[in-house]
Amino acid sequence: MRALALCLWMLACADELAPPAPAATSACRTALTCALLCEGGDCRSACFGELEERDLAASAEALACIDRECPAAAGAAARGACAAETCGAAVVGCYFPSPRGTATCAATWRCFGACGDNESCLADCAAAIRPEEAAAFVDVELCSDHYVAFTCAEAGDACDQEALSGACAPALRACLAPGLAPEAPWMRSFCTDAPSRFPPTPEACLISVREVLAACPVADAEALARAGECAAAGRAGCAAFSPSPLCLEILGSPGSAQSRLSLPPSVFDPAGADPNNRGRRVA
Repeated sequence: MRALALCLWMLACADELAPPAPAATSACRTALTCALLCEGGDCRSACFGELEERDLAASAEALACIDRECPAAAGAAARGACAAETCGAAVVGCYFPSPRGTATCAATWRCFGACGDNESCLADCAAAIRPEEAAAFVDVELCSDHYVAFTCAEAGDACDQEALSGACAPALRACLAPGLAPEAPWMRSFCTDAPSRFPPTPEACLISVREVLAACPVADAEALARAGECAAAGRAGCAAFSPSPLCLEILGSPGSAQSRLSLPPSVFDPAGADPNNRGRRVA
């Protein structure tokens, strides 16, 4: 009788006793992004072709939810917003299977940009994000991925910049806001007193400067700090700030970047961007 009772107890508790299913890896995020940019089943099959079972299950669950709940006919903006709201949990499970760190959404943006296509690096970035920041990052990715898939003739830096400075700007700003770099004295002086001011208000300029310092590649942040400190001090011959394509995803086109930062022409040189720093954010 005791043996029977023990057997029944073990059957009843089988789910609790079973080890948890292994979490997805960074390959899940790569495959899901690939599938969202696809047209047709053959393309999607290629995206999922070599995934391990755990990644295939997680990416397929997220994609099935988006296909089921968010009709493509609604258009890029509506489908991206629907995916974030309705299927966000499934996508977060694919993108960030084991978040356990303290990194903000802005810091994760910089981390992903520095990784390029390095899956191990991307996995480290994903693990380092603060769990409560993961949804904000996913909101931006779903918006930009759908924009690229539905709106642009081809994917690339220009399309990313267009998406993130336009339709996806609210999601990006929400991602960056909690992780803005602290204000330094030169920033306010630069945004209020430097010559050749553009239309944005000093406060808007200040936020943009802090976004660059928080989320753009480190080389961009250091270059802007040098240019800004020099211009704020009124010195002549300040080095030009040449934002990389990854930084222009945050700032928009070169023209809008110059305007948003209230940069005088003497310290802004979009043509001088480092040609070796053209990696596209992978997510």
